[in-house]
Amino acid sequence: MKKWLRMPDGTFHNIKDIKPTNKFYINEPAEYEFEYFYSKNEKITSTLLGIALIGFFIWSLFVGMNSILIPIAIIIMGMFFSYFGIKGLLDKSAKLKLAKTGLWTAKLGFVEWKDIIKAQVIEDASGKSPQTILEIYLKGTIFAEANQPDERLNLTDIEGKQFVETEIYILQSKHNEHTK
Repeated sequence: MKKWLRMPDGTFHNIKDIKPTNKFYINEPAEYEFEYFYSKNEKITSTLLGIALIGFFIWSLFVGMNSILIPIAIIIMGMFFSYFGIKGLLDKSAKLKLAKTGLWTAKLGFVEWKDIIKAQVIEDASGKSPQTILEIYLKGTIFAEANQPDERLNLTDIEGKQFVETEIYILQSKHNEHTK
């Protein structure tokens, strides 16, 4: 995470210890219209890939490869994929919840639509592989002053990520019509 936030006037604001200001909403819904979880297929694939790499490592020990670095890299990658795959399979909590009155994330908690400037899904291609990111901009925060998102929620491994932006737009539009 970045520790410094560049402001529009060129100054920098230290955001290292700034936590989201979770308001307590009395009308947080008991049930949400849409809940998004980790994709089981993605996590099973990751786990199986990790197990296959670990198996390849064991096979390479019996064959007697000349290099020691390649098997070490293979076992580390295998353990990495297996760990995060199994961890994702065991995680039964929702990563994103959408309701008629707002949205919920683990970082922000529940936020009403009236406190959200915008929520948009973007493709971030700055890393090794493209990532699907939900950017949430809240009103009245230091991030709003800098025109930066308060949260960047990674949707890459989320099941149904292709529907998130449409569902947010529909729910936010219905809320805006209802409040007029």
